[in-house]
Amino acid sequence: MSECLATMISGNYALAVVNELGREGYRFMVMPTPCRIARAGCGHCIRLPEEHIPVLRNKCNQLGYAISEIYRIVPENNRSRYVRIYPG
Repeated sequence: MSECLATMISGNYALAVVNELGREGYRFMVMPTPCRIARAGCGHCIRLPEEHIPVLRNKCNQLGYAISEIYRIVPENNRSRYVRIYPG
C-alpha cells in the first residue's frame, strides 16, 4: 500500500496526534512538509501508510483536530509526486 502525507493547521497538532497514536502502538512520523504541498501555516506533516488513514482521522476527531489535506506519495523518476486524496 502507498505512503501518505497528512497536513494540519498546526505542527503542534501533528505532534500531539502522533504521540497519542504512538501510545496505542502506531508508528507514524512527523516530518517537514514538502515545499510542493506546503501552504501558509504548518511546516510539518504526518507520514503514514495509506491503510492507516481511518485510524488517523478517528484520532483527530476524538482530539478535535482537523486534517487539512492528505496526499498519496507517488514515486516517479527518482522523485516523489503528491496526489491529493483528501479532501476529494
